Amino acid sequence: NNAKLFFEGAMEVLKPYLDEGRLICASGETKFEQVSTEKWNFENAAKRLDRIINQYYLPEGGKHKLDAVYCSSDGLAKGAILACDNNRFPIDRFPVITSQDCSKPIIDKMIEGKIDMSILKNPNILAEQTVEMCRQILSGSEVEVNDHSYNNGKMTVDTYLCEPRLVTRDKWQNILIDELKIYKPEDFENTKSGQ
Repeated sequence: NNAKLFFEGAMEVLKPYLDEGRLICASGETKFEQVSTEKWNFENAAKRLDRIINQYYLPEGGKHKLDAVYCSSDGLAKGAILACDNNRFPIDRFPVITSQDCSKPIIDKMIEGKIDMSILKNPNILAEQTVEMCRQILSGSEVEVNDHSYNNGKMTVDTYLCEPRLVTRDKWQNILIDELKIYKPEDFENTKSGQ
């Protein structure tokens, strides 16, 4: 499971800011066991954030302003958006919400102004590399890998990592439509901009 890897990577960046008091996590929930969402379930993520919003961050009169929500998947981001919508956050006070995978529903939310960025693992490269690795296995050739650092708790698993891409509100169309051709312009014809 890569959830712990995402958590460790995020905390490596965020922890110094939390320690300095430049970032405040009003709930105090910063341990993996506290913040992880079983099976990446968006409904569970929404319930957890809804509880936290109601205890610490209500848009009108809460003790703290909710500035950001770190989500390591599109499903968790969907849950964060649901919780913010349920608590009537106006679009101009929506927190920065992160995501990963650039699914169409998340890009719709990015256009609406509810998602700020998503990480893309290019599906074209993933598919090509998977096919190539299968060919190598079937032919008895050495399988091309570029990383030997992942340990699943039982063994080190050699893998092929693809370079992730940052997709933001101002770049999504250039990257996902023009450059990589993952989507077509008409895929977003009915999406209303929140900008």
